[in-house]
Amino acid sequence: MSFTDTRSRCAHLGATSFRNPLVRKFALWIGGLAFLATAPLAFLIPVVVFAVDEPSITRVEEDWQVEIATPKAGEFAPQITTVISPRSDLDHSYAVFELNHATQPGFEAGGLQMQCWYGDSFLYASRHMQAVSLATPDEIITFTMAMTLSDRWLKFEIENGSSPTWGAFGKGLNGNLKHWWYSSLDNLNQYNPQNSVDNSRVGFASYRVKKLQLKTVRYYSGDTLVRTDDTPKVVWEYVP
Repeated sequence: MSFTDTRSRCAHLGATSFRNPLVRKFALWIGGLAFLATAPLAFLIPVVVFAVDEPSITRVEEDWQVEIATPKAGEFAPQITTVISPRSDLDHSYAVFELNHATQPGFEAGGLQMQCWYGDSFLYASRHMQAVSLATPDEIITFTMAMTLSDRWLKFEIENGSSPTWGAFGKGLNGNLKHWWYSSLDNLNQYNPQNSVDNSRVGFASYRVKKLQLKTVRYYSGDTLVRTDDTPKVVWEYVP
């Protein structure tokens, strides 16, 4: 079996052909096109893009609003629940806020209750002092669910609550609607407001609620407001 040295053959043909003027002009023309095609690449200046690290979020505030239609005190209707978690799921620590009812450790009608959970395990509950039932038509309830991480201590708290039925509530007003415990988290950057929306609900007599919505979310790094999400996120809206 014999082998042909194609490398030396190609080199020989190239050198011989280039002596022909027509071949030389054609080769130079082709080379010019190749240069024009690649020339822009030669003038590109490498640019190094540095990713800007997201600030370490240490506090999240959710502003909620409930628009009641016609409540029925004798049936403790309607019953509403909102949820907040430092992660995008409910597999770890999170807080539950119940309006017009309480379910832990057993069911109680009326009032407000804040609960803390770890996965499926119930940990703690605090009850509003005025355990009365909703009875005012067209009542609007507003409150803030706040979540703060400080030195690995995670705190959930209800703030700025306002209701014709319960008056002002949260943060030292008419009930201890807060709780905290030690956490392994370094920040609250895993928080996702959609998780709050997906797990909140009108659990009983939903037709007696016009709308339940998460109106605003604020993100803080320390005492600095990092950003605000003003896009309303509707959990429930009754359409007759």
